Amino acid sequence: MLKRYPEELGKILESVLTRYNLKEKTEQYSAVELWNEIVGDQIAKVSSAEKVEGGTLFVSVNNAPWRAELTFRRKDILKKIDERIGAGKIKSIRFK
Repeated sequence: MLKRYPEELGKILESVLTRYNLKEKTEQYSAVELWNEIVGDQIAKVSSAEKVEGGTLFVSVNNAPWRAELTFRRKDILKKIDERIGAGKIKSIRFK
């Protein structure tokens, strides 16, 4: 029965997410899900997005040289995230 009404189901889900203040959190979490696509294969091999808390994306990096490189590229990565999931959803990135 739900297969016939995907638009209605989508509207209901969006309404529930908005009502319980979860919409922004799910949008932010998409940065974790899309990390590999956003940064590309080379960076994805040495890093992984773990979580989002308070608008900060936490990313684990395999080694110190790459951590320094990603810190240097932080603004460019934030710009790519903004383009992909919407401006201002992720306010900062913390590389660890």
